[in-house]
Amino acid sequence: DLPEMLPENENHLFYSSSVITDISYAPDRIEYQTFNAGGSERLKLIFEPVVFADGKPLDHSQWKFGRFHGVPGVLHLNRTRTKHILIKER
Repeated sequence: DLPEMLPENENHLFYSSSVITDISYAPDRIEYQTFNAGGSERLKLIFEPVVFADGKPLDHSQWKFGRFHGVPGVLHLNRTRTKHILIKER
């Protein structure tokens, strides 16, 4: 977990407790699929996010956005019973 080593002007998934089976990046969104239906991920983002799981808004109790190890713009997700995540710019 070294988000401070990532480029500041790009989105990056830098940690997952599950295998990521598919991921796509765009300037205003990240979409990915995991092998396990539960787990956690950390992403460094260049935008303020809204998170969807299996097409529905993910309850805000399962994610937080802010500083991580002094690095701003880090999204931490704790998924339960979902494999498909869409993160869009707010």
